[in-house]
Amino acid sequence: MGFRSGTLLIILLFTALLISPPLWAQSGVPLADRASGNTIYEAPLQPHRPAADGTAGTLSVTSTGSEALFSNPAGFASPTMEWTALSADGWLYLRPLESTPKLWGLLTSGRLSIPGMTGGLTSEYAAQGLGSGASATIGLSGKGLGFGLSVVTDGYFLGNSYPDNIGGHFQAEISFVGGFALTAQLFGAQISVGVDARPFARIHAVLDKTDAARVLPKVAAGDLSLSVLDGVPTLNGYGLAIDTGMQLRSGSVSFGLSVRDVGGTRINYAVHDFQVVMRYLGQAALPPTSSQTVDVSDYQYVVPMRIAAGMSYHPDLGEAARYFDPRLFLTVPDVVPVFGGETSLADAIRAGFELNVLSGLRLWGGFGINYYSAGIGLHLLFMDLGLSGFEQVGRTVERSSGISFELAFRF
Repeated sequence: MGFRSGTLLIILLFTALLISPPLWAQSGVPLADRASGNTIYEAPLQPHRPAADGTAGTLSVTSTGSEALFSNPAGFASPTMEWTALSADGWLYLRPLESTPKLWGLLTSGRLSIPGMTGGLTSEYAAQGLGSGASATIGLSGKGLGFGLSVVTDGYFLGNSYPDNIGGHFQAEISFVGGFALTAQLFGAQISVGVDARPFARIHAVLDKTDAARVLPKVAAGDLSLSVLDGVPTLNGYGLAIDTGMQLRSGSVSFGLSVRDVGGTRINYAVHDFQVVMRYLGQAALPPTSSQTVDVSDYQYVVPMRIAAGMSYHPDLGEAARYFDPRLFLTVPDVVPVFGGETSLADAIRAGFELNVLSGLRLWGGFGINYYSAGIGLHLLFMDLGLSGFEQVGRTVERSSGISFELAFRF
């Protein structure tokens, strides 16, 4: 099969997806439901990045460079290669506007720390939840190829009474991504199609209210060691995810479609106490299934497929772009719930922008119905700094409000 015929075949497959919304609806299940029969749905676990968070997730589907490693492998087709020597990201789950005065109070009193926030922001548990996470990523993307290695940790707690009626999760994952993209010309436009594979290992400690009531006061008292989770039943296992995507560029306008976890990604889990999992991780392994404390072989753990679609507009301002270079985005981060009837298109669609000032200062903004985000970034030679806030207003949606920050070295 030739280069052009292979590319056009993948395009036809995407066309089949576009005209088959019932297939999408069957593949996607709202993450809030968590379970359907013997199938338990796991949320995707990937880094929060200020550029994506600051634009309400709208830039991802048409992005290139390192962002393509987490969003759309079609972005690997970029004509320039970007090497990420290190991207260190962190995030806090809280309501930025309501929590900023409290964070300032903790800072001025010298208590701005994980223990201080655990005890000083207790009202957040009953609002949008409280948690934090961190990640480290290395990788390269461009000229038709993409490779990356990422380590992510994420903790989140939600409940209406601290510390006695709160539940939560602690997750960690190490993943490798490798993929490629092909580019062809179609009716005067450039079309790129990409695919990647993501083998990963994940642990997931689920804390009920008894576990959380034991763990959270220890953290608030200053014990940040992972040993506070000893005794918590912990899912641990492996999976292999496949992602694909398409981007079409014509002049200043780009369109993108990405499919993450094609068909749903199954995780082969076993259950062991947390301290047992950590002991094996110290040996670069996971505990044997034969020694698990709870038999979960009757259940399927699946990360649901997500399909994002969007467009961007990048006007050509000529020499003026050195001083003022805007990009506009319009995206539906996940169309599956729309076609499945769980939400409306008006609720799902989001708009965003990126403004590059003097080729170094980056301003981000985004919004949707009851959703707002904003951020700022700074590019200095090969170093990127970023800070963004995002907030879901009016209803509780897990991990939907927070602050993310980044220090990255890219060449």
